Amino acid sequence: MRYSYSDNKPTEIVTGTRAVTNLINIYNFKELSINRYNPAMAPANEHFIQALFGSEGGVGVIFVAGDKSSVGKSTTCLCILSSLIKLGVSPKDLAYIKPVTQCEEEQPITRFCNRLGIACEAIGPVVFYKGFTRAFLSGETESSAHLLAKSHQAVHRISQGKKLVVIDGVGYPAVGSICGLSNADVAAASRAPVLIIGKSGVGDAVDSYNLNASFFEHRGLKVLGGIFNKFALDGFYSLDACRSSITSYFEQYRATHYPYGFMPTVQLMSDDDDIDAKSGSGKEIGGGCVDNNGNGDYAYSNDNSWSSLILPSENQLSNTFLNYVNVSRLLCDIWYSNLCIKSTSDFSIQTMSILSSTSPPVPTSPTPAPAPPPPATTTADYTAAGPLFHSLYSSGSLQPKISISLPAQMASLENNVSNKKRSREEIEALAAAKGAKGG
Repeated sequence: MRYSYSDNKPTEIVTGTRAVTNLINIYNFKELSINRYNPAMAPANEHFIQALFGSEGGVGVIFVAGDKSSVGKSTTCLCILSSLIKLGVSPKDLAYIKPVTQCEEEQPITRFCNRLGIACEAIGPVVFYKGFTRAFLSGETESSAHLLAKSHQAVHRISQGKKLVVIDGVGYPAVGSICGLSNADVAAASRAPVLIIGKSGVGDAVDSYNLNASFFEHRGLKVLGGIFNKFALDGFYSLDACRSSITSYFEQYRATHYPYGFMPTVQLMSDDDDIDAKSGSGKEIGGGCVDNNGNGDYAYSNDNSWSSLILPSENQLSNTFLNYVNVSRLLCDIWYSNLCIKSTSDFSIQTMSILSSTSPPVPTSPTPAPAPPPPATTTADYTAAGPLFHSLYSSGSLQPKISISLPAQMASLENNVSNKKRSREEIEALAAAKGAKGG
């Protein structure tokens, strides 16, 4: 992939874009052993990462999706964040959010972010709790437009002042589509490129990747590539053997996508849980050094005392991630994709119809029936303040405008049954009484 500062945007969009682009292209991330850590490249990679985080606007936002539940999305998010901490990035520059979720139990990444002082919203504004789906279809919950807007606003809030925001998806890509809140809908509302976490193997891994990538691409989203997870280190389906085959496939048939890495199955060591209680938010750990502007903000330093708050298991994961994933290439692709996306002043999200339209009856008269008028839509407009890159616009007044168009029957449904709205407690109680086990 060749980065160009003149593809879809003027060079003046971001101060220093040309310099960062040229820096990337000098090396072009051609490592001798693809997707494997090359010690000789370590200083250059750290230099690239510092240049990206030091550039105006930072790196951007990335949506982490998976080809199924429990494939390792949240663990990959933890690996990304912990790896960056070890590479000298300040926790104040990072954020993690899961705007839509099904699970409300505390996850390891939540404890990690709280300990390091990384902005974190592990349970976002939309929860698919027990009985939610049927209540939604009955008009007893908020509409798709309201729920999607709440998701976007949550991402916008946590993005303020951050250089990289990691958005964690829920389940597989289509989860939530029955409510107009699929992973693709949420990613589109957040204007985020997509990274897919895939399974091990070769044929099944690639076929599943293509199926899931097409779901996002159908919505016009940019899929950067994938990280394939949970490989054995030996045998016919070993990591090395599968990496060679999958990389060959991408080079031949998916040139615009990139296999960023292949993670082995890791047997994690035990941790001392007391460190979470002792460390608090982590705000008092690690000193900052004055940056070039003299404002005292944290700058990159080889003396990274934040790393002392990383648990042994997290350290094990981040070391493995740095060893098996091309982190520099991933960050540069995130940066470049965000740069291209943010150069567009506005866009429209066309949600998929929730309610199936009824086909008109076949006319008995030989006279052709007149073409039905186009279905009416209701549009909920709100202006996004640019969730991450205010500086990407040449003037302060240029802000993206998000227009969410929904089928008219969905809007009328909300209006007609507004008196039927129920609280979450009521919906869950009713669902439990009927034997519901999930959303």
